[in-house]
Amino acid sequence: YGLYADRPVAAETPGCGILFGGDPKLCVSVLASLKPVFEGSLPAGEVDRTCSEWSISALLVKDTDRAWSDKKSWVWQRPPSIANEFVRTFPCGERTPTRSARAPN
Repeated sequence: YGLYADRPVAAETPGCGILFGGDPKLCVSVLASLKPVFEGSLPAGEVDRTCSEWSISALLVKDTDRAWSDKKSWVWQRPPSIANEFVRTFPCGERTPTRSARAPN
């Protein structure tokens, strides 16, 4: 995926693609910051702050992520932009519209 993607990726693998150029020290800090997002241990209100910190505008959560299996995690408290039985995507960051602005009336 990483070689052929037409969008920037913050951390797609544990190595963040550093074999293709990049700073391994930065990768470690990105992964440490994002780990709670995908484990589900980050409070829903902190997800946008974390995204803004790393200039992430969308998150993709898979059914294999720990946050997916915890029905009390932010993954299930927030409406996705796209969802199926295996993946949910969410806009994120400080400029993300509020839920009421995204949700139809």
